[in-house]
Amino acid sequence: MTKLADLERDYQQLLKEHGLQPNVFKATEEEVRQAYANAVSTEIGSLRWGKINVDRILAIINNSTGYQFLVDYLSNKLERTIRRLYPSFDERVLARDFPTGSFNALAHPTPNGILLLLNTGLVRFMTEAAWAMAMSFPNPGEVRKDMYEGWWTSAQHKRQTAETMARLVLSYLLIEKPLCGKEYKPGQGGIWEMYTSYLAMAVFNFVLAHEFAHAIEGHLTSGSAILLSTPVGNLSLIAKNHKQELEADETAALILIVQWSEDAKANPAEKEVLAINSEFVVSGPILFFNLDSLITRVENELFGKKIPQSLTHPPAMERAAAVRKVFYPFGGDSILMMADGVTDWFSKIEKDVVDVVKKMTCP
Repeated sequence: MTKLADLERDYQQLLKEHGLQPNVFKATEEEVRQAYANAVSTEIGSLRWGKINVDRILAIINNSTGYQFLVDYLSNKLERTIRRLYPSFDERVLARDFPTGSFNALAHPTPNGILLLLNTGLVRFMTEAAWAMAMSFPNPGEVRKDMYEGWWTSAQHKRQTAETMARLVLSYLLIEKPLCGKEYKPGQGGIWEMYTSYLAMAVFNFVLAHEFAHAIEGHLTSGSAILLSTPVGNLSLIAKNHKQELEADETAALILIVQWSEDAKANPAEKEVLAINSEFVVSGPILFFNLDSLITRVENELFGKKIPQSLTHPPAMERAAAVRKVFYPFGGDSILMMADGVTDWFSKIEKDVVDVVKKMTCP
């Protein structure tokens, strides 16, 4: 039996111990086809997605468990880059869905290697957040300077966006289904479908790369074992500190840049698409950290006092600044343009989201 098969057995045993089943991919065939049609409706989307057979996408989804098709695609591609970049890294790694909202992802060592456990509810959360952002963007041809605070058509439009984000953040904190309102479904992103999908996947790719980085940097053998309390029981993991988390962020950012560079070399004719892709690579972690910062502020408001700083993870915007420093030499201000837009958007919506949260929760 191969070690990967042993790791798969460890994963199945872990699910059984906690009474879990992988998340279910809920999109219908019609929704997937509509999402594809929207994605190829723009020039860039047509260049990037036009070569993909939508029937093949559906076949992959239908033959996978939950979101595992997505986890496999991203983790396998990352691992190929990592094995080339770090030839001495010889750990067996298997990325799998661990559907509890208590964490986004963690590396779980076993006697047979390392399980990268991912809460694939993160896919939905990040997709809905990206969708909320996309709904703020002006349509092609509209002038941003004429928009309300540079993003919205009116103060009411901004308020509606804040309400969407407030429901999303509260749902995440409460580990429940959305409190109310419509849930994003593939196909409803319109002309911004590609943006919504790319940005959410960029977040997920960074989260995966970050957990790989902990293994690469030896963080999983240098710390002490602790128990993480989750709604489905305790889960063992290796304690890490601020320095190690920042190191994992920086290593993950480097891995993503190298991965993008490999794509560029393999597809030299797609310069325009690759230029856009580089901005998504950078914007993914920046969206993740801005959302983390917003969630922390909402938690502070809900509990009425500042939550003690995490002993393991540095403040979100300190982490954002660290990965910006890694990305900047590879493209200067231009590679950070979209990421800076993400940060600007959050800076203008954060107070409104907090105000909505106060009205949505009991005193």
